[in-house]
Amino acid sequence: LPADVPKVELTRQIDSLLTRMGLAHIRESIIGDEHIRGISGGQRKRVNIAIELLTEPSLLFLDEPTSGLDAKSTLEVMSILRQLASNGKTIIMTIHQPRLEAFEMLDNLILMTKGGKLAYYGPASDAASFTAEHSGRSPREDGNPADFVIDTLESPKVTPDEWKNHYIESAYFKSFVESRLADQKQITHEVTYFARPFFSQF
Repeated sequence: LPADVPKVELTRQIDSLLTRMGLAHIRESIIGDEHIRGISGGQRKRVNIAIELLTEPSLLFLDEPTSGLDAKSTLEVMSILRQLASNGKTIIMTIHQPRLEAFEMLDNLILMTKGGKLAYYGPASDAASFTAEHSGRSPREDGNPADFVIDTLESPKVTPDEWKNHYIESAYFKSFVESRLADQKQITHEVTYFARPFFSQF
């Protein structure tokens, strides 16, 4: 924050953040490190997120915020992020093999195959049906969609380039392109204002 922010305002913002992040009850606790025992791993993750939120960024990018956490702490962190997103905060995050409860909190999902090829971008709730449609596999009704999607994308039956083409030919891609072009009032199939041709970016 700027150096000229009054201490009263700074304290107010910190108090508000501690409450929003569910950390008010440990405000006097030591965070700790590898030598000194302090707060839990999940609480430490929430402290890190709170520090980023202190400046009220328009976008929050998090690299595996649940990495190393147990199931309970993972859900605590994801619940906080879900609440922030529901209140209008844009959050982009990477997550590795999320539990079902965590997966169901996601709005949109980007799936990448080997070589960084974009295989899917759309509602998280549709990811399993999309990958099932183009792989010939069927997810278990009682299974975790995230596990199914990851296993399917890693299968050699469909190559990364084939996944990319499946996505480009899908209604999800069309919706994505149209939403990007709508702001410029030019819904066309040719995009020329990117540094590289649009389709070569995937």
